[in-house]
Amino acid sequence: IMNDKEYLAKMRNMWNEIVNKKLGIVCYKENSNEICGLNLLEIFFQAEDGIQQNQLENKRKIAVVFEILKKKADVYNRYKVDKYVFGRGLVTLPKYRGCGIATELLKARIPLMRALGFTLTGTVFSAPGSQGAAKKAGYTEDVVMTYESLAKEEPFIEFPNITWPVVKFMCYHLK
Repeated sequence: IMNDKEYLAKMRNMWNEIVNKKLGIVCYKENSNEICGLNLLEIFFQAEDGIQQNQLENKRKIAVVFEILKKKADVYNRYKVDKYVFGRGLVTLPKYRGCGIATELLKARIPLMRALGFTLTGTVFSAPGSQGAAKKAGYTEDVVMTYESLAKEEPFIEFPNITWPVVKFMCYHLK
């Protein structure tokens, strides 16, 4: 990926678009401008989800996996919503990992959802740290797939160097 200039340019554009929407949660070091972690968010609407599904062939492996898990989670029908807050990136700087920042960033989505009139947030969690943080924050596992199983069904995506066995779509629902 790092050598694919076209892909890197597309990713930069995607992140710039998300950042420009100004929907995110940032954790700063107390009494400082230093960022400890952040969670970039995006609003997904049921009416627009079909458009995203039809663009799978133009996406890289991880983006395709996100779409597969979103489709399997079927959150619009499962939770009876027509929109939800989707996490596009959860990052804790390495020197702050293990301090519970990811868990607090995920919990911080709850008052944000209330303020915006949403009842659901969901995200694909691909690593053990983020999956554990989501569980601690009260998120439920809607879909759990092994990376091995992704290689056995359409579109047959393989991740040969992944050391963690599962990827999860997890949600937090305000009832």
